[in-house]
Amino acid sequence: ITVIGRIDDHPMVFGCTETSRQTISAENNPIRGNVGDDRVSIPRSPTISMKDIEVIQVFSKTSDPDKFTSVQRICTFMSEKEFRTKLRSKELAGKGVSKLFEDAKTLPVDVRTYEINYELIRRPRTA
Repeated sequence: ITVIGRIDDHPMVFGCTETSRQTISAENNPIRGNVGDDRVSIPRSPTISMKDIEVIQVFSKTSDPDKFTSVQRICTFMSEKEFRTKLRSKELAGKGVSKLFEDAKTLPVDVRTYEINYELIRRPRTA
């Protein structure tokens, strides 16, 4: 994480952001069936999915020094590689594909917001 700026106006609140690329490889079961009297099993390649993930989190102190809270927003964007894969597989087709590509860069395919409460469980041991 790179610090690009710091403002000390609000000592009770601070925020951070993180951007990452997530690659998921899902194993696919083989295709099974019969050919004549023989049972066959055809292996399938794993499905690869790549997404760009943006996490923005704002932390707030509470009146209890052993606790703080945060609100976290996670946005998932389709990566350029995944967009091109969908294009080749004809999942995306027709007029306006170039507009879809521009939108895929800036519009998340999934947005989730979490409220998180943190509490100190135990203090570190002192030497």
